[in-house]
Amino acid sequence: MFCIIAGYFELSFNVLLNFGNVTLGVDYVAQFQIINKVLQNKDYSLITLNNLSAEHFYGYKAEYEFIKAHYNTYHTVPDRLTFVQHFPEFVIQDVNEPDNYLIEQLYNDYNQSYLATRLNNLKKLLEADDTAGAMQYFQESLEKLHIGSALQCTDIMSDTLKGSVDNLSSS
Repeated sequence: MFCIIAGYFELSFNVLLNFGNVTLGVDYVAQFQIINKVLQNKDYSLITLNNLSAEHFYGYKAEYEFIKAHYNTYHTVPDRLTFVQHFPEFVIQDVNEPDNYLIEQLYNDYNQSYLATRLNNLKKLLEADDTAGAMQYFQESLEKLHIGSALQCTDIMSDTLKGSVDNLSSS
């Protein structure tokens, strides 16, 4: 059980120590959707603008690494056929969710998995009576959490060009 008191985290040691390992039903849906959306739109900016890494795609790490390597080598996202050739079990799916929703879900899933792992490791340090190590580990763990939301971006050039074309059409 966690509660925030005056800016500090108060940890109920009895609950943590008697709870056993923290386990969660890991949800890979956001990872799956983002990979599909990047392939669908052939746009790698969803990954770069939100500073996503292989850590965020722990359920699809090989797929993420393939897209990243292809993009870094050829400066384009692989097309769906190329991708499926390398990952025949991967199901291609159109994704209509807005980017900010997908990123928020990905951050939430990442944080849940990250916290569960860190709490289990923290529990081991406390059981070993390593309070100083547990405090340092806890501090370092907090610094790596994703607190925030998706970056909203606007393609100024596309919007400007579209506005110019619309103005010409109405003249």
